[in-house]
Amino acid sequence: MNVLRRAMWFCGLIAASLVAFAAVAPPAQDVPPQITEQIKASLRKNFPDVQIKQVHLSPLPGIYEVLTDDQLLYTNAAGTVALLGYLMDTQTQENLTNKRWSELNKVDFGSLPLDLAIKVVRGNGKQTLAVFADPLCPFCHELEQALDEISNSTVYVFLYPLESIHPGADAMAHKIWCTSDRAAAWTGWMSRQAQPETSSCDTRSLDTIRALAQKMEVSSTPTLIFKDGERLKGLPHKDRLAQLLGTAG
Repeated sequence: MNVLRRAMWFCGLIAASLVAFAAVAPPAQDVPPQITEQIKASLRKNFPDVQIKQVHLSPLPGIYEVLTDDQLLYTNAAGTVALLGYLMDTQTQENLTNKRWSELNKVDFGSLPLDLAIKVVRGNGKQTLAVFADPLCPFCHELEQALDEISNSTVYVFLYPLESIHPGADAMAHKIWCTSDRAAAWTGWMSRQAQPETSSCDTRSLDTIRALAQKMEVSSTPTLIFKDGERLKGLPHKDRLAQLLGTAG
């Protein structure tokens, strides 16, 4: 883990205890090119391994949001001071950083290779969701429990084991993929820890999914993608999940 990501991880722990900022939507105009280049140059000099994708105005006057390969951070015009945490709307208590990250990372749902996903249908399957999930990820297990409480959904599960974080995830993903009924194997394992039947098969599709996830810069599980293209990292509260499914479905 590089220095910037270590700092971001640490600041993420303390962000919830910071005084929240009152916020409004960022202005629509572009950041002047000279400021964009100044911010990029400063950050690249100090954090050369971090990919800087975009620079935008933030809700805070004089502060700019910087979209990296997997995070949003905030900086001054010189790029010499960075805020590593999240902004909160004090009236709604909404995490504005996560909301903005989702807006900047929208996905064309129709472009997803759904034939590579495990299709899990609940009820009439009206509400649609895709998720990159690790079979040994605790938050992915919690997501499945939340989905069980929401009727009428179709969930396309892209198996994305993160072996370095959850040793044994690759083997479990292979087991699930090689069963005769992948949907039953997935839900059985995630809800009851029912061991999938042992068999072997061609698992090259899992390599294709991994390549897709890396291309899309999916860095954590679960990562959710809704029908309207909204993308969400992590586990939402079940009420928020139901709201997103209802809106996107």
